[in-house]
Amino acid sequence: MRREYTDESLNDIHRLDMCTMLARYQHVTCIGINGINSSGLGLTGSGINIGQVEIRRPLKFGFDTTGVNVSIKPKEVYFRDALITIPGELDGTHPTEVAGVMISTDSDQLASGVATGTDLYASAYGPDFSVTQDDIEISFNRIASINDNGLPSNASIDDVRGINASFGFDLGQNSIGDGNSQLSLFVDWSAKKHDVLYVTAGGESGKVNIFPPSDNFNGMTVAASTKAGGVYSRVASFNNQDIDADGVRNSIDILAPGEGFPLATVGNLTRTANGTSFAAPHVTGTIALLQQFGDAKIAAIAQNWTGTVASGPSARRHEVMKAVLMNSADKLIDNGTVKLPGATTTIPQGNLLGMSRTVLKEDGTSNWFDSDAYLDGGFLDEDTPLDEEMGAGHLNAKRALQQFIPGEHDFNGTFSTPIVGDVPVIGWDYDTISGTNFPINKYLLDETLEAGKFISITLAWDREVEFANDADMDGNFDTGDTFQMYTNLDDVLTDLDLYLVSAGTNDIGEDDIAISLSSVTSVEHIFTEIPFDGEYEIWVFRNEQFAPAQDYALAWWYGLAPEPPIDGDFDGDGDVDAADLSQWEGDFGINGDSDADVDGDSDGTDFLVWQRNFGLGVPSAQNSLAVPEPTASLLFMLGLLYGSSRKMSKRVGT
Repeated sequence: MRREYTDESLNDIHRLDMCTMLARYQHVTCIGINGINSSGLGLTGSGINIGQVEIRRPLKFGFDTTGVNVSIKPKEVYFRDALITIPGELDGTHPTEVAGVMISTDSDQLASGVATGTDLYASAYGPDFSVTQDDIEISFNRIASINDNGLPSNASIDDVRGINASFGFDLGQNSIGDGNSQLSLFVDWSAKKHDVLYVTAGGESGKVNIFPPSDNFNGMTVAASTKAGGVYSRVASFNNQDIDADGVRNSIDILAPGEGFPLATVGNLTRTANGTSFAAPHVTGTIALLQQFGDAKIAAIAQNWTGTVASGPSARRHEVMKAVLMNSADKLIDNGTVKLPGATTTIPQGNLLGMSRTVLKEDGTSNWFDSDAYLDGGFLDEDTPLDEEMGAGHLNAKRALQQFIPGEHDFNGTFSTPIVGDVPVIGWDYDTISGTNFPINKYLLDETLEAGKFISITLAWDREVEFANDADMDGNFDTGDTFQMYTNLDDVLTDLDLYLVSAGTNDIGEDDIAISLSSVTSVEHIFTEIPFDGEYEIWVFRNEQFAPAQDYALAWWYGLAPEPPIDGDFDGDGDVDAADLSQWEGDFGINGDSDADVDGDSDGTDFLVWQRNFGLGVPSAQNSLAVPEPTASLLFMLGLLYGSSRKMSKRVGT
């Protein structure tokens, strides 16, 4: 949808100085550099579908008649599996605000969503708390099946890629978060059936019962962060991880902002609210951004983006999104100030993968090095892949894009076959491990790794869920269908382990550098220091002699990643500055060489993108400069744009 220009917006083109814009768009908001760092990436989620399920549904501008917010316009809204046709039916404030975190276009009030160009499909399972798990499953199934055209999951470009679940279903007293509720079983079944990543809100204090589906295996559960020193980097005090998963399993996968930022709400207003409900949609929105990038690469038949499986392109797999998001999460700031436990000197800048913040646990002092995921009794931990409070760390959309950009790289050896070739030091893969006698898939990294630098590796796969009762035996979910509960987790969860070993190692236990070998999770994660210069291999190991073939996603990162393209950097030199304005002036109305919004031309919208991102990538010494004043020719062009938009406004009666 085209932006309509007003007298005020045109005046703003030369009214705002750079400091004001950076404060508004890059630092203050939860999507700026102190939040999830998703603004300025040149991505809006355009062409991607995501979903939302709650007890009620968001208000829809253009359909509902009262209380709407013009910046929030879901594509479709449902009551369970039926399209809502009566304005005002089952709408609600909470789902409207959650939707706003994902898709709000309200940048003027600092409540812009993560993925303003994506299409959101929402279903209400209400009307009240008397609903059953089956009612919720009907809503999930409706959204997961959007645009289902009979093709394999995600072979179609218009399938839903992520579903946000900012709610929990109260199982009552003495409940266990073992993933055995019908709701959590459905989520894990649907994740694989529909190839969609479910994103659920983690538990909060004041609640004592289990609230599925936050104890699922195949999706992601999100805890909320709050600001420390102006940066979203501390686990918020209202999180309650104890109610999410049973036993030693830590169900929190990642942190995202959940406190102290403006939300677009009903009646074109904004308000501030707190909760894991508002952390989860940051992750769902980021999925849309990454999928937009991936689909463009797939369409262009780009190198390392042509991998496919029976379900469609590898880049669309939900396991890939999960591994990419988790492996790129921030843990420890890479600025030369962080020390290893017991060390007297700091880790040199450049050794911590370019991470942008140190994430603190709820106590305000403990970081990843204090976590059970890193140390256990003074030794490197092997069976606790994630921290119970922060998961793998804090969501960083820019780093997730950097993790995703190198594309897919297949394993290049197995336990029984020699390694041929190698993989880059940053990349990902969607693959299968199969065979008998404890198989291994091997990835030889193509560079010598340096002692003292860190590497991050994440492995994600699905647990199996099957029907207990599929009444019509069609393999699809219908009202009344149920799923098999497990009594032995080993029966439904393949035991995959993750190893970093010296190149040339022949067998498990021979020369292990780092290991992640939890037997109760569907994620393994390694974040470790390289002990000595040398060549290394990553191994995916199935710790079972006989088992069915198991699909998995693997993401790895060593060293510093190249900067992704900056939205508004029209001359491609790595910054947004006055030279890009000159480039845009020459391209305006002629070609698409200054096309920031990917609509094929160079127009006024692209100028506003440049203006918003002016100063990104520019050395700090230049950041005191104001936005350049428009030239006479620029003002003339914008005047033409303004005049045409006024005529259009009159024609459409706005």
